[in-house]
Amino acid sequence: MIRRSISGSMGSGPPDSHVWVNGYVGLFVFDKAQSDVIDVDLTVLRDVIASGVVLNDTATDLVVGKKSFEAKSCAMTMVYLPRGERFHYATRSALGLRSVTMVLDLKSFTRAYGLQSNRLPASLRRMLDRREAAIEQVRPSPGVMRVVEDLGSRQGMYPAIPALYFEGKACELISAWLRQLQLGNDVQSSSCVIDERTRNGVSRAKSIIDCNARLPLCIDALSREAAMNRTKLRAAFKEMYGTTIFHYCTATVMQRAERYLRDSGASVGEAARVAGYANPSSFIVAYKRFFGASPGRRRH
Repeated sequence: MIRRSISGSMGSGPPDSHVWVNGYVGLFVFDKAQSDVIDVDLTVLRDVIASGVVLNDTATDLVVGKKSFEAKSCAMTMVYLPRGERFHYATRSALGLRSVTMVLDLKSFTRAYGLQSNRLPASLRRMLDRREAAIEQVRPSPGVMRVVEDLGSRQGMYPAIPALYFEGKACELISAWLRQLQLGNDVQSSSCVIDERTRNGVSRAKSIIDCNARLPLCIDALSREAAMNRTKLRAAFKEMYGTTIFHYCTATVMQRAERYLRDSGASVGEAARVAGYANPSSFIVAYKRFFGASPGRRRH
């Protein structure tokens, strides 16, 4: 049980934070806009994995046992905590904090769903076999980010039954998270067929999207930077990252627009221009297709 797996305090947590737990998973949702100190100090009583995403431009200090780490904004930080390990999470920023963290008791989870441990992603199995505190940081997949953004804004929650909402979102998040880990493992196992020059070229193209993503996507410019033709770039990108260039760019653009709307108070028209849309109506349609709700509804 997650309730029996964690002991400790949440310090001076914000009044608009949400903590929800059931037999194998816990969700910690922080949404604090003003300057404050947010501390979480826990000791785990069973082996758990904490996976968190910081949604605004706030760095968070993590301490696992004697190891320190900084969680950067909009990256997914995964922490494996063996039984008895201490975990400290602290944010001190004038920007406040918007984040979603999932704590998963893998043993209880696999037992609840009759899942054999050998069916878990290989990276998870290696982490469990080592039984040492470990920290890893990766870019969250579009599927993970979509669920995290929903949780951060409580999009679609029926206020009278919040537990029902969080239970459903926890299942969505676990599914998206496991899928990302499995895709990453599949890419690593098959990446030997992609030569180093191609991998470096695709990585350059991805970095350009990460830093300058706007729609419409200029595939020719990315091909020139990657030093390969469009067909090869598309195929290698899909092989390395488990998604198409267009989908990755769209997800990056929409997530950036969502943060811009929420953190700066920008208008929909301003967010559309940042995303590269000349027509706000086209942006609204694309935004609703991606998030399942219009920009105006998600801001409330």
